[in-house]
Amino acid sequence: SQKVTSQSRCEGCLCWILRRTQQPQGSRNPSHRLHSKKEVLINLIDNSIKYSKKSEVEITIRSLCDKKNNIIKIRDNGIGISSKDQKIIFKKYEKASALKRTLKQKGIPGYGLGLYYVNKIIQAHEGQIFVESVVGEYTEFTILIPKI
Repeated sequence: SQKVTSQSRCEGCLCWILRRTQQPQGSRNPSHRLHSKKEVLINLIDNSIKYSKKSEVEITIRSLCDKKNNIIKIRDNGIGISSKDQKIIFKKYEKASALKRTLKQKGIPGYGLGLYYVNKIIQAHEGQIFVESVVGEYTEFTILIPKI
C-alpha cells in the first residue's frame, strides 16, 4: 500500500507547481510550463514507489519558504541512495546502485533519465535540487525555487 501525506506552510510552493508561467529562462521548448512542473513531483513520487523495499511506502511532501526561496521536500522510507550514488543521480543515463540491487528483485525498467530531467526543469526555473539519504532508511529531495 502507499501513503502520501502533504504539509504546506507556504502557498508559494504550490503556486509554483500550479501557476502557468512564461517560458523558463534558457528553455526553447514551450512545453516547459505547468506540465513540466508537475512532472517534477510525479517523477520523485514515482521513484519513491518504484525503489521501495517495504510493502508500505510512506511519502511525505512538505512545502516551506524562506526569504528567498519556495522550498519543497519529498521524503520516503525506501531503500535509500548511497553517498557515492548521490553524486551522480542527476546525470544523464545514470541509474544508481539502488537499481542494480532492485533489478534482481523487481526488474524496474528505465533509462536513467528521470532525475536528469527533474534537475533540468528545476534549473530552467533558476532553482536547485538536493538529495539527502541513508541506505535502508530514507531519501529526501529538497527543491529550492527562487521567489518571484
